[in-house]
Amino acid sequence: MVGKIFDMVMGDLFKIIEDSAVMQEVITIIKEAREEIVLVSPYNDYHINLKNPLKAAAGDVHVIAICREDQKSKEDTHLKWLRELPADVYLVERLHAKIYCNESTALITSMNLSESSANNSREIGIRIKDAERIAEIRRYVDEGLIRHGKPFAAKPKPSTVRSSKAKPSRAPMPGHCIRCGEEIPYRPSKPMCFKHYTSWKRYHNPEYPQKYCHHCGEERKTASGKPISFNQPLCGCCYQKMGSAK
Repeated sequence: MVGKIFDMVMGDLFKIIEDSAVMQEVITIIKEAREEIVLVSPYNDYHINLKNPLKAAAGDVHVIAICREDQKSKEDTHLKWLRELPADVYLVERLHAKIYCNESTALITSMNLSESSANNSREIGIRIKDAERIAEIRRYVDEGLIRHGKPFAAKPKPSTVRSSKAKPSRAPMPGHCIRCGEEIPYRPSKPMCFKHYTSWKRYHNPEYPQKYCHHCGEERKTASGKPISFNQPLCGCCYQKMGSAK
């Protein structure tokens, strides 16, 4: 009853989601993502219904997963499947928040991505479609979680290592938002933090002058002497080091 009253008052921008519908909402967020999926869940052993839609999305969509740091000891069941997507995985001490979002929808909920939560627990969440609130949530993810977390790179078991031919796992490379300079994952195809990417996308001018090099974070010009932009997010020095920005 409380949920129905809340929904009536808040309209489509905010909606109460209950019990089994919470997991279905997470799947919907994954399937509807066009640019980015963020999964914040302390525990992540439940992937029966998530792995296939995430794999389908991961080719075109950037996946970020944030987990509790003590789950590193349970790599095979809790983290390995995320790394196989692929996804950028971060480990955060004392993580208790549960947040699932894409660029247009966010879900704040009590539910972990665990089998127990999905199948046995009574859960509730709030689905948010308000752009300003989503930007605030995404800013918390960047500044409150990723900045204080540790990038996780799965290590192969000794029995699977074959001398020099084995490929070591890589942690996500740090980069910088070209508008504000905040540290974000290095991704030249989307060199902005979520907040500024959302505002830039309204006008979508790839040549609009920005300020900071996506790689080094310094205020510099591009190799051609032009200002940093979405199309040219690297300064001249970093362009020579990193190769093509694309």
